[in-house]
Amino acid sequence: MPHTGMTDVLPLGKDTFYLFSGSEFSGTQRSSQTLFPLKASFNVVDFSTNTLCGVLEIQNLTPQLEKLQTFFDVEVVTCAEEFETTKYTSSYKEDIDHWKELPGFKMAFLKPSGTFDYKKYRYIFMRWKEHYQVPQEEEQNMEGASFEGFYYVCFDRIEGTFEGFYFHDASERFQRIHLENKALKRYSNFEML
Repeated sequence: MPHTGMTDVLPLGKDTFYLFSGSEFSGTQRSSQTLFPLKASFNVVDFSTNTLCGVLEIQNLTPQLEKLQTFFDVEVVTCAEEFETTKYTSSYKEDIDHWKELPGFKMAFLKPSGTFDYKKYRYIFMRWKEHYQVPQEEEQNMEGASFEGFYYVCFDRIEGTFEGFYFHDASERFQRIHLENKALKRYSNFEML
C-alpha cells in the first residue's frame, strides 16, 4: 500500500532513525551522460535548531581530482513560504519545476494557509549548499567544479533515502542525486547462515 506521507512517522525530534550526526549516505549524481559516485557525511544533525551540515564527496567530477570533498550546510523547508529560493540564482519557476519532481511534494504545500507541517511529514524538504573544498588549504577554483549552485533535496524518513537535483543556472538541468544510508545498505546485504 503506498504511503500518503503523513502516516507511519513519529514526530520529528533532534534527529531521525536514519539521519543523525555521524550518519553517512552513498549513491550517485547523474547527468545526462555521466554517473558520478556521491557520498554525504553528516557532521551535525539537529532538527531542534534545524542545523545540519557535513561533507559531500563526488568522484571523477574534475580532471584535477579523483574525488572532490566540499563542506555543505542545509536549509530545512519548514513552511510553505520557504519552498521559494531567495538566496541563490534560482527563480520561482525553477523552484516549482524541481520540487514537483521530488517524492511527496504537493502543490498544496505552496498555499500560505496550507497544512504543511514538516515535523509530522514523511518527507523533509531541504536545500544543500556547498561552500568550499575541504580541506580549505586546497585550491578552491577548478575546471568542472563550482560552488555557485545548490541542491533541491527530499529526505524520506521511512526509507532513509535522499532524492534531489543539483541546480545552477549555467549547468545541465535536473542532475539527479540518489543517496542511501550506508549502514542500511550493509544490513540489507546481511544473510543468515
